[in-house]
Amino acid sequence: RVSTGTWNFTLRQQTSGSAVFRFMSESNSATSNGYAGSFGWNAAGTVITYGIPRLDAGASTSLCSATESLTRGEIYTFALTRTRLGQLEVSRSGVSQCTATDTTYTNSNYIIINTDTNAHDFDAITAYGYRDAGTFTSRIFDTVISTPVWGQFVATISSTSARAITFTV
Repeated sequence: RVSTGTWNFTLRQQTSGSAVFRFMSESNSATSNGYAGSFGWNAAGTVITYGIPRLDAGASTSLCSATESLTRGEIYTFALTRTRLGQLEVSRSGVSQCTATDTTYTNSNYIIINTDTNAHDFDAITAYGYRDAGTFTSRIFDTVISTPVWGQFVATISSTSARAITFTV
């Protein structure tokens, strides 16, 4: 019942057509409520439009979308992310392609993949649920130095605008 986290997968397009990766679905019905990643290729197989629709009893409302030229038959890595605050994101190869915020649905019972016959190959599917907030307290380490040298804590971190890491001492 993961409703927040990141769903990763690879996608290869074989022919023109469309595919839907329903990463949040309340039931296994085609008219179930939830969110999905949608992927549609033009007839020539050279342009893909993808994004996140909200699915409302069979109706689809686009929350965000992106269009780009990709090569038919190549394998591409995608990630769909949803935070507790309803922030949604589609990434391709680690680069954010579109974002939206929607809190209509918060529960998920199923992950469903729909694709045109032999049109798409989904592979390497992983789902990582995570907590959006919390506290981690690290252990105390003995530095084995009789007089430790104290100094500035320096860290290099990067995250999308939907995520952040805070250090406190």
